[in-house]
Amino acid sequence: MFIINAILPNESKAQFIQGYGIAIGVTDCNETWQFKSPAETETKRFHLGTNAAIFFEMGDYYNIRWISEIMYNRKGAKEEFPYPDNTLTNNEVTYLSWNNYAKFRKELENTTPYLILGGRLEYKFSTIAGGFRDTMVNTPQFATIHACISGGGGIEFFTKASVIPFIEAQYFTDLPLPFCEAYVNTSPAYGNLHIRNLGFELRIGFKFLFHGSNTDKCPPVYVSPGAI
Repeated sequence: MFIINAILPNESKAQFIQGYGIAIGVTDCNETWQFKSPAETETKRFHLGTNAAIFFEMGDYYNIRWISEIMYNRKGAKEEFPYPDNTLTNNEVTYLSWNNYAKFRKELENTTPYLILGGRLEYKFSTIAGGFRDTMVNTPQFATIHACISGGGGIEFFTKASVIPFIEAQYFTDLPLPFCEAYVNTSPAYGNLHIRNLGFELRIGFKFLFHGSNTDKCPPVYVSPGAI
């Protein structure tokens, strides 16, 4: 924030960088395990995780904006063990990601609904292999970096202050493409296994507006000569 303030003039900042914000929420993630030899697909469910983000909203267009954010996200799955006691074990994978979205917005009288669509570059921050060590996969080493896509919508609520609360929901998914899967092991010993994350996020947050563009400034005040 301080670096941007130092680099960009105030006028340019107010016009291009519309605001910045924070968001927190919950993540419901599934994992799709696809064995290609022999062909078999299994979906594992995850309990609710958490997510948090800081972001900038940029762009000069009224109805289209660019969102760039850094996000922390807890994903993973539940591993089922029918024997000996039918237990469930949570296996969590946490990510730090750089997300970039196109935001399509429409200002109404009291709210601003919007649609959001874009991609994420995810860095594996940590893994908690609660049950993987007991399965045939023997603790998969998820990719350190991979890409995914996401999209959804939200509503901003008008206030007279420079703080705008919002609520947002997104669906995210890894794609069956190179560099877009959370885990790949082409060894026949593991059935040529591919693992992909997919699920939903629900979050709330606050956007803090920048002011200073020509439309935000107060009208000029003219003073007659000799009045001061």
